[in-house]
Amino acid sequence: MSSKLLALFKQPSRLTVLQRRSQHSLQTHDDNVHFFILRWHPTKKADRLRPLPGGPGGERGGFDEQAFADELHRVVHEELEEEEAWLFKIYAQKTYLDVDCISYLSVNRQAFSKERFVCNCTMFVPVITWGRVTSVLGLLEGIREEADREDDFLQLALAMIYLLEKKAGRARLVLPILRDEGGGHVSLREAVERLSGRGSGDVRRSAEEAGGMLKEHLVKELRAQIAGQVWHFEKHNPRGIEMLQVLRETKTYELLHEFFALRSIDSLDRLSAVSTMTSASRARACEDCEGTCEGINRAKEAFYDEAVKAIGEMVRGCAEDERFLPLNTRLRVYRDDDVDGILALRSSNALETALLKTPAQCCIAFAGITQLLFGAVMVQRMLEGHTIWMQFPETKEVLTPRTVQVSKVIDSFLSFLWGTLYLSAIVTCRFSTPLNAKRVLVGSGHLIVWLKIISSASDFIQCDVKDAVSWPGCSGLSSFILIACVSIVLYFVHFMQHYAWIVVFVLQGAYCIRDGLTIRENTKPMFVVLGVISWIIVIVIVVKYSLSYRQTYKDLSAAMEGFEKTWSKVVSSSTDKLEEISREVLEISQKLGAWSRREGGLWERVRSRAMGKRASRYSVRSKKIRQESKSLEKLFEEAHEVSAAFQLWVSGWNPVGRMEHGKVKSCERAIQKTVRSYHRDPSCLTDLVRCTVVVKSVEEVLEWVRQVRSMSAVAAGLSGPMSEEKDEAAGDVESGRGEGGDGVYLNITSIKNRYDRRYDLRACGGYRDLCICVEVGWTVNAKNGSCTFIPLKQWDETLNLRRHICEVQVLLEDMYTVKQHVHKEYVNFRNVLCQAHRGASPRASMAEEASRPLPLSFLPRHKYKTRASISGGGSVGQVLAAGPQGLSRH
Repeated sequence: MSSKLLALFKQPSRLTVLQRRSQHSLQTHDDNVHFFILRWHPTKKADRLRPLPGGPGGERGGFDEQAFADELHRVVHEELEEEEAWLFKIYAQKTYLDVDCISYLSVNRQAFSKERFVCNCTMFVPVITWGRVTSVLGLLEGIREEADREDDFLQLALAMIYLLEKKAGRARLVLPILRDEGGGHVSLREAVERLSGRGSGDVRRSAEEAGGMLKEHLVKELRAQIAGQVWHFEKHNPRGIEMLQVLRETKTYELLHEFFALRSIDSLDRLSAVSTMTSASRARACEDCEGTCEGINRAKEAFYDEAVKAIGEMVRGCAEDERFLPLNTRLRVYRDDDVDGILALRSSNALETALLKTPAQCCIAFAGITQLLFGAVMVQRMLEGHTIWMQFPETKEVLTPRTVQVSKVIDSFLSFLWGTLYLSAIVTCRFSTPLNAKRVLVGSGHLIVWLKIISSASDFIQCDVKDAVSWPGCSGLSSFILIACVSIVLYFVHFMQHYAWIVVFVLQGAYCIRDGLTIRENTKPMFVVLGVISWIIVIVIVVKYSLSYRQTYKDLSAAMEGFEKTWSKVVSSSTDKLEEISREVLEISQKLGAWSRREGGLWERVRSRAMGKRASRYSVRSKKIRQESKSLEKLFEEAHEVSAAFQLWVSGWNPVGRMEHGKVKSCERAIQKTVRSYHRDPSCLTDLVRCTVVVKSVEEVLEWVRQVRSMSAVAAGLSGPMSEEKDEAAGDVESGRGEGGDGVYLNITSIKNRYDRRYDLRACGGYRDLCICVEVGWTVNAKNGSCTFIPLKQWDETLNLRRHICEVQVLLEDMYTVKQHVHKEYVNFRNVLCQAHRGASPRASMAEEASRPLPLSFLPRHKYKTRASISGGGSVGQVLAAGPQGLSRH
C-alpha cells in the first residue's frame, strides 16, 4: 500500500486531471470503449507498479520495461497516423488506438485495470521476456505445484485463447513481442525454437520494429474485417443491397458504403439517426483522449461532418422512397405494373395488374359502364311498364293493393352497384393500393351473389313456384343463372385468376347479346354492340398473349440453345446415372406427396382446426410447404441472419464440386413473386436463401444427392413437435444417420429433378438442374452473432430455435456457364409467361440476378463439427455511437 501511495503522491496534478477527464468514460459500461491494441508489459513488483529506471527493485542489467512501453506507444501512433482517416469507422464505440491512450489506466492500474478491456480489443500484444530469473519465462519456469501462485500473463493469455476459440469478443489477433533480457547469453532454443539469440537493448529500435509489425498485422486484419462486413452487407442483407443502390443513385457510394456496411445502416430510421448527429453532440465522445489520439478524433469529426451533411440530404430526398418502408408495408402497397397494358388482364394477379394499366382500366371501365346501362334500362322499363308492382301473370294487371316486386328493385340496384364498384375500384387503385382495389372487386362479386340470392328468394315468396320459373315477370330462374355465372367468375378469381377477366367479358358479352336478341325496346342494337365489343376484348387478349408468348419463347429458345446441346451430350453418355438420380429423387418425392395429400385433405384441415392445432404448413392454393413464419419482415431477418452461415456450412460438408455463394433474394423481387405467384402469402417464399453447387459430371450429382439424403429427413416436424410424429420422417430423425453419425440436420421440404429425361422441356425452357429446398434449425450466440446448426431431434428441446427453408441448386458446369448469359431473355419470358401461368414457367431462379462466383478463400475459414458454429448473420449493428455492437457481432 505504501508504494502505491508514494506513486500517487509523486504525480498528484497529472492524476487529478486524468481522473477528471476519464471519469465519464470509465464509469460507463466497458462495451462503450474499444481499443485496437491492448499491450501487456511485465511488472516487477507484487503491487504491480513498475519500477523507475535504477529505482528500488530494479534489477541490474534488467530491461527498462516502462521506457519500452512509452516508446512503443509513441511509435504505434506514428505508424498508424496515415491510417487514422478510416480506423474510426470500424466500431461505433469510443475508439482508441492503444490502451494507454487513456493515461489514467496506465498510472493507476489498481483502480482501473486494463485487463477488464481484453474483450474490447482487436489485437492483444503481450511482451514476453527471458534471460533472467525475474523475466516472464523465468517466472513461469519457476512455478511449481507446491508453490503455485497467480500470474498475470497466464491469466490474460488463457482468457485471450478462450475468447478467440469461442469468438466471444472482438479480439482477432495475438502478436507476442519477445524480449531478451540476458543480452543473448541465455538460449532457450531447445524450448522455444523461434526465440532470438541476439540481445535487444536498444529501446527505440525495438519499439520501431515492434510498431511496424503491429501496424502491418493490425491494418491487414482490420481491412479484412471491413471487406468481410461489406461482403455480408452486399450479399446477405437485402435491405443493405437496396441502400447501396440509393448510395449509387445519390453519388455518395465512395464516401459512405463502408460506413453503412460497418454500422448496418439499412433503413430510413437508421439514416435519420445518423443525420441528426452534430459536431456539438459528438464532442463529448472524445474529451477523455490524450493528445496522441487527436489525429483519429480529427479524422472522425471531419468525416462525420461531411457524412452527416450527405446523409441529411439523402434522408430528405428519400423520405418517400418505398425502399425504406417496412417490408410488410411494402407488400401491402406494392404495385405490379411490370406488364403489358392488355396482358395485365391475363396475369396471375390480374385483378390488381389490370387496375394499374390504362388499356386494362379502359376495359374495366367499359364493363362498369355496361352494368350502369343495364341498370338504366331496368329503371326505364319499371317506370314505363309499371313493372315495379306485382301483376297478374295472365292479364299483366297490377295487383290491388299495390305491392312492390322486390326482385325488380334489387336487380336494378345491383346493376348500378356493380357498375359503380367497377369504377370505384379504378379510383381506389389510383388513390389507395391495388390490394384495396382488389378487395373492392372481390367484395362486390360476393355481395352480388348474396343480393341475387335474396332477389331470387323474394320471387319464390311473392310469386307461385310455377310462375317464378315460367313467367317472365318473375326472375327466379334467370336469377339462378346469373348466380351461377357470378359464382363461376369468383371461382376463377380465387383459383385461376389469369383467366378471370376473360371469363368476365365472355359471360358479359353473352348476357348482352342474349338481352339484345330477346328484348323489344329500342335499346336492342345497343346491347348487341356491347356484347360484340366484350367478345372483341377477349379475342384481343388471347391473340396478344399468344403473339407475345411465341416471340419471347423464341428469343429464350435461341438463347438457351447451349442448354440443349449440353443436355444431349449428358443423355448420350450418362443414361444409367440419370436413372439412378431419378430413383433417388422419386423416393423423396413420394414421401413429400404422401405428406402433402394428408395435410391438404379437407378432413385433416377441419380436424386440425377443431382440435386447436397450429395451422398446417402446407399451402393448398400454392401446393407447397411454407415457411414457419408468415411475416415478410421476419423472413428477411432470418434470411439476413442465416444466409452466410448456411452457405459456409454447406461448403464445409459438400462432397463434390464447388460452391457458388448466392445473394439473398432482393426485396423487390421477393415482393413481386409473393404477389404474382403466392396470393400475397410471403410464407411460400422458400428461396430467399439460396446457393449453387457446380459439379462436373452426372456422377457427382448422384453422389451429392446420396450425401444429402444421408443427413436429412423428409417433411419432419411440419405438423407438430417431432416427438408426436409416428411416420417414417420421425424414424429418419431418430435414426441419427446424419453427418458423423450424430444426427440429421436437414429437413427436405421440396425437390425438383430437371435431370429426369421425362421432364417437360417446354416447362423448363431447356434449363436443367436439381433443386432442393431444405429446412434448417439454428441458434444464435447473442454476443458474437454466430449461428449453431442443431440436429432435428433436438429441435423440440432447444430454446430460441429458429427455422428457415433454404434452397440449393446442383448444376452441371457447362450449364452454369450458359446460365450466366440468358438473364435478359428469361426476364422477358417470365413477364409474359410466368406471371400468366406459374405452372408452365421455367425455373424462377434463372430470373434472379446471377450470383457472381466468390472464391472460398475470401471467406472466413471454419471447421464444422456436429453442432457447427460459424460466424454469419447476427443482429443488426447499432448506428454510430448508439451502442456496444462491433464487427464481431455480425
